[in-house]
Amino acid sequence: MATLQLAVNNDKPERTPAPQAPAKSEMSALRMWCAVVGSTLGAFMAVLNIQIVNASLADIQGAIGAGKDDGGWISTSYLIAEIVVIPLSGWLARVFSVRRYLLVNAIMFGSSSISVIQRQHSRSH
Repeated sequence: MATLQLAVNNDKPERTPAPQAPAKSEMSALRMWCAVVGSTLGAFMAVLNIQIVNASLADIQGAIGAGKDDGGWISTSYLIAEIVVIPLSGWLARVFSVRRYLLVNAIMFGSSSISVIQRQHSRSH
């Protein structure tokens, strides 16, 4: 975009280029690496979650009274729920804004954690 300036020596308009914005290549490289690190962390957390479920499978089976044949359904249902929640999270973040979505999730996680702690505390007495 060019700006119109008057020259000092004569009163004829002279076109000079407007100052350019800084190059965004550095910012886009930073954003790219943030996306790579974020997606790698997300993939790691997904694998970690299913490993935790598989390691806890015997305890889960005992708690709900499931047999050995029913244990596979526990892992499968967890994976299906995770597959449904991932795109649903993106949609909800677009609808309600990322800030509100994360705030509601943090509140729900905190209140659920407090209720589990209270439940464990009431069982021990």
